[in-house]
Amino acid sequence: MKFRDRYPLVVAAPFIGYLIERFIFNLMKMIIKKRYCDHSNAIFYYKQSRTMKSRLYLSAFACGSILTLLCSCHGNDDSSPSINNSADTLTTATPIKHLVILLNENRSFDHYFSTYPHAENLPDEPEFKAIADTPNVNGLSGRLLTQNPNYTNGSNGINSINPFRIDRSQVSTWGENHAYTVEQQAYDNGAADLFPTFTGNGKAGSAGAFGTRGLVMGYFDGNTVTALWNYAQHFAMSDSAYTDTYGPSTPGALHLVSGQTNGMQIVKTSAQPSTMKQNSYYISDGQGGYTLINDVDPAYDVCSSKIDQVMMGGKNIGDLLNAQGISWGGFMGGFNLSTNNANGTTGCKRSTEAVADNAQTLDYIPHHNWFQYFATTSNPDHARPSSVKAIGSTFESDGKTPDPANHQYDIDDFFAAVKAGNFPSVSFIKAPAAQDVPPNLFRSARRAGLSHKTSQLFNAAAGLEEYCDYRYVRRFGRLVRSCLYTSKTWLV
Repeated sequence: MKFRDRYPLVVAAPFIGYLIERFIFNLMKMIIKKRYCDHSNAIFYYKQSRTMKSRLYLSAFACGSILTLLCSCHGNDDSSPSINNSADTLTTATPIKHLVILLNENRSFDHYFSTYPHAENLPDEPEFKAIADTPNVNGLSGRLLTQNPNYTNGSNGINSINPFRIDRSQVSTWGENHAYTVEQQAYDNGAADLFPTFTGNGKAGSAGAFGTRGLVMGYFDGNTVTALWNYAQHFAMSDSAYTDTYGPSTPGALHLVSGQTNGMQIVKTSAQPSTMKQNSYYISDGQGGYTLINDVDPAYDVCSSKIDQVMMGGKNIGDLLNAQGISWGGFMGGFNLSTNNANGTTGCKRSTEAVADNAQTLDYIPHHNWFQYFATTSNPDHARPSSVKAIGSTFESDGKTPDPANHQYDIDDFFAAVKAGNFPSVSFIKAPAAQDVPPNLFRSARRAGLSHKTSQLFNAAAGLEEYCDYRYVRRFGRLVRSCLYTSKTWLV
């Protein structure tokens, strides 16, 4: 049985796909060429499924043409940071002028899509019917549902269990263990058969296998995550792709923007390097330095822990975008500390009710904030941009004075910039914590969270233009017409 076919269901690692990581890797590689825009990089990378050879999956669409869309062809030798150009002024290979990246929390592909496009369609649940030519994903079927390795491996003891469906009455599940070490132990040298033992977590409030570690094997279908399955009917899916890192939110966020987590610099710590006997958020790299492997707050952020704080060395994608004069921004829910929420909370204590447990959840989570770990792109005091016009830019409107926000904003600033017609070429978006769909908070997210934010994005950015091109998408083994209904915007 192949490694991918044995992949368990709920590995509660951040849901950051290979698609986005390969986009970052290739974009970093390309835009460092300062003199000209190398359109020879406008290639397409396809990954063929070993299980269905007639199907080609767009595993890294952004590796090719999307990158050249955002390459500024200004052709000068000035190595100093340039003024960030308006997205619409950049010379691009296609009409696409914007890339918007949405990041959710702690969900695996199989947790949402393991039986796509087949939903049970039980009574009193929203019905999902797939388009007639929709093929199966590289997910769960046959023995993987009835004789799964996590069921047949006796080492899981009473927690041995086959995959099971979680219905709409059970959407509030407890978060599974998604730490760096236990995820590797669960993979069991590629056998992928010890997830109940090492990552299972069935505390009260969970669905299905209440009180057991077998909850880790639960999955939703199109009757519960209906919106996501409907989106999947119209977009390419990377169902055979993997991230290249284990662990929770912080390692995933850092991989997304810099491609690695080595070079961690301790500012404040109460912990020692991680060992098999003692878990920690960092580990010695064998070269006299440290690699970050678990969650910890960015240093100097006014909302960070007062005990444990770190920074990262090296560059991130923001640095390279700045060097090319490409506008960009990181938009985090709760980042504007001057906002007063309806419940009276403000500052670092801004909160929103998580409907699943009627608890107030902090909007801003420092260890989710990718760019705060790098001195060159950090905004530790959460300073506000000098104007809406300056959002996405390195400098204020005079082209000389550094903008106070340093490319770090609240998610509300994204919508303000869209409304003003000047949102950045590249936007990294993270909803407030109660709305970015981690376990425990999924019900509130389903009702009024990231799905709502996604809807706002489409409504804000959409125009009447329809841009179609046969070059861009190969779906299910054949070229199909790819249409972008958003006005020169690509949403990932």
